[in-house]
Amino acid sequence: MAKQVDADSQQGLACRQAQPSLANYFNISQLPAIKKWLIAALLLGLATYCLRPYFGLFLGQYILPAQKLPKEAGSQVHFQNQLLAKISPDLQLHFLKIITPDQALLDTLEISKPNLPSKNYWVFFCGNSLTYDARVLDFEKIANQTATKVIGFDYRNVRYSVGQVYSKDALIIDGIQQVQRLLDQGVAAKNITLHGLSLGGAVASLVAKHFHNQIPAQKVYLVVDRSFSTLTDAVLGKVLPELEQPQTTAHLRKIGRKLLKPFVKSLLWLTNWEMDVLEAYNQIPANHKALITAKNDTVIDYQVASLEQALIINSALKHNQALNVGKIFQIADSFKGLSLHAHSLSGLKDQQGKDMLNNLMKFLEQERVARAALLK
Repeated sequence: MAKQVDADSQQGLACRQAQPSLANYFNISQLPAIKKWLIAALLLGLATYCLRPYFGLFLGQYILPAQKLPKEAGSQVHFQNQLLAKISPDLQLHFLKIITPDQALLDTLEISKPNLPSKNYWVFFCGNSLTYDARVLDFEKIANQTATKVIGFDYRNVRYSVGQVYSKDALIIDGIQQVQRLLDQGVAAKNITLHGLSLGGAVASLVAKHFHNQIPAQKVYLVVDRSFSTLTDAVLGKVLPELEQPQTTAHLRKIGRKLLKPFVKSLLWLTNWEMDVLEAYNQIPANHKALITAKNDTVIDYQVASLEQALIINSALKHNQALNVGKIFQIADSFKGLSLHAHSLSGLKDQQGKDMLNNLMKFLEQERVARAALLK
């Protein structure tokens, strides 16, 4: 009997030794090296995907540094009263709080001329370190000279606006909501112009693309003011700008940008911050867009990152020596010869700014009239 028990015990022991334990299934040390790398890559990818919003929030502080700007001293009412004191009493100011679909709250200003109502709207998209009050005198100029209703707003998490900037999508949603509320009020898309400066030009381009791609298309107008081709190029132009250096130094900088580009692009892609402005801009019909650019721009390196330079490289602007909007986009004769590559509104003297603005508005109105005639 004892022998039978010993035999059974030995047989059971042999079976247990033959069966792999649960620990053996997860014993990575026994896997081939290639499988270890694959598992590590899979785990890293999963962790990155889960942490993507947090990486995006962190990176967003540098892409949109206006988030770090302090609120004005005193209450928001005091801030609004300061703006009222700056603006001509002939104009009417409306302070609004616009709620986005994801519950962000956007501090918004609308300026209009009450005794000369207009159906046209001009929506301004700020640069990365600007707030809308910094351009309020430009808003006044547009509203006074063209009877256009002007809208300025701060992106979420900028001063009195509320929300989280987790990726470029947050800024695009803000812009889309500003346009959508006008459409919901019955404003025709042809009467809405988006004007974006620098980072704002990138956001405005992506917002315009969104509406032009709708069925039926909502063909808003787009004015891009000194923006970049991609955010990757803008970062590279900031880190290794194309300076007037000896040829050797310029060559080394070019090599440095090529080496850095995959890493910068990957980081922006992983955090959902990459912006392909060139692709979005090219999708907007020529008679619905205008480009303001500056070769001596100290923020967006012209040679490395500017949207205009990318258009030239991509053969969209072949042999346009004057680089004026009329010649580039083949628009009305009255707009030819008006070179916009030196300055934008706030960089011009009063008469220059007035002439440029009037010509720009004349171009937009002529295109509206021409399209209306085609639709009859």
